[in-house]
Amino acid sequence: MKEYKSGEASFTSFVLLCLFFLVLVSISAAEQVPWNDDVLGLIVLKADFHSPNDALSSWSVDDANPCNWTGITCSSTSGRVIELSLDGLSLSGTIGRGLFKLDQLRSLSLANNNLSGTISPEITALPFLRQLNLSKNALSGSIPSMGNLTYLRILDLSSNYLVGSIPSELFQGCSGLHFLSLSGNSLEGDIPATISACRVLSSLDLSSNKLSGSIPSSMLMLYSLRMLNLSCNTLHGYIPSGIGSLRKLTHLDLHSNGLNGKIPPEVGGCASLIVLDLSNNSLSGELPFQLQNLISLQAIRLSGNYLSGTILEGFGNMSKLIELDLSENSFSGQMPLSLGSLDALQSLNLARNSLWGAIPRTLASCTELLNLDLRDNDLTGSIPTELFGMKLLQLIVSNNQLSVFPSDSPAFCTSLQTLDLSRNVLVGGIPAMLSRCSQLQVINLKQNLFSGQIPMDIGNLRYLKFLDLSYNQLSGAIPQSLGNATLLVQLHLQHNVLSGQVPLDLGKCTNLTEM
Repeated sequence: MKEYKSGEASFTSFVLLCLFFLVLVSISAAEQVPWNDDVLGLIVLKADFHSPNDALSSWSVDDANPCNWTGITCSSTSGRVIELSLDGLSLSGTIGRGLFKLDQLRSLSLANNNLSGTISPEITALPFLRQLNLSKNALSGSIPSMGNLTYLRILDLSSNYLVGSIPSELFQGCSGLHFLSLSGNSLEGDIPATISACRVLSSLDLSSNKLSGSIPSSMLMLYSLRMLNLSCNTLHGYIPSGIGSLRKLTHLDLHSNGLNGKIPPEVGGCASLIVLDLSNNSLSGELPFQLQNLISLQAIRLSGNYLSGTILEGFGNMSKLIELDLSENSFSGQMPLSLGSLDALQSLNLARNSLWGAIPRTLASCTELLNLDLRDNDLTGSIPTELFGMKLLQLIVSNNQLSVFPSDSPAFCTSLQTLDLSRNVLVGGIPAMLSRCSQLQVINLKQNLFSGQIPMDIGNLRYLKFLDLSYNQLSGAIPQSLGNATLLVQLHLQHNVLSGQVPLDLGKCTNLTEM
């Protein structure tokens, strides 16, 4: 019996010893588990955030494993936090120092919140950080130098309230940076020449700031650049002639600056260009014929400059072109017949130039065309009947010298919403077929030489909001059907020779504010 008790005691001691050993191992392991620092950092970070919908309720001090918390991704091997993504959670507050405990963090995205305060330069001291996205917040102050960006691939600080200049030190050690956006702030001063250190940069967006000075020539050493957006600043000077060295460039957007001089022929060397936007600058001279080499272009926007000469015939070879906007320049000559070869074209705007001659009937071959704006030129002749058989949404040819409006069309404007033929010399009656344009919302025929009666069915256009037939030679009665146009807001019939009474049914047009 004594022996049995002795053996039982020995067994019990053995079990206790094993349990004690397991406790020791557990304690030792707990001391070595690095994600405790992550928990501490995240809880401290949460204390600096305010969430109206308690979006971070899963972040609990009682939970030693943060890997299942909202917005957290952990490494499958180490268990450490490697990604923090809290986009669009309506968070306010500041980015606190708890963040710097996350020393294995690779990606940080706090975009589209209401975070305020300044950006700490220590944020890029996180040794493995690859992606930093703080866009669409209310962050203020200046951009910190941030130290070494060697591992950073994506830096997005757009749409905040950042001020001051872009520090030249920002680009020290940025050899791995692929994407940089500082757009939508209030940054001032020159673009630092040191940006050339970011040799693998593929996307650069500095738009919608107050940057001044000229485009640095060192930027032309960014041979990997695919997207360059410097629009909506106060940049001046010439577009650098070496721009053609950026052969991978697909998007070049310099609109709304103070750039002057000619469009450099070297732009034609950017063979990969899809979008070219140089609108709203002070560019002058003729279009370089090398632009015709850019056969991959889908959008050309050159409006609001002082460009002159003729429109390039070679534009018609750009089979992928969707938008062509040359409005508000000083182009002269006739519209190229080759424009009718643009099968993909959806928008053509040649308004406010000095073009003359007829509107090419070949435009009817642009079967995808939705918007055609030729206003304020010196075009003559007839409006091609074929245009009304297309799926145009908007046809504006006002303030020209056009004299003939087609009287009929077998398939008449089933999609047309806006028709503006005002301030021409159109004669004859208003075609009755206009009443078949069932989607029309705006009809402006003022200041022409139209005569005869107003089409009796014109009021059956149930979407009609604006009708201006003023300053013509129309006669007869005002159609009773106008009372059916219940969405009508403005009706202008003055300076004609109309007779009879104003239809009582117009009282049904409850939105009518002008007549």
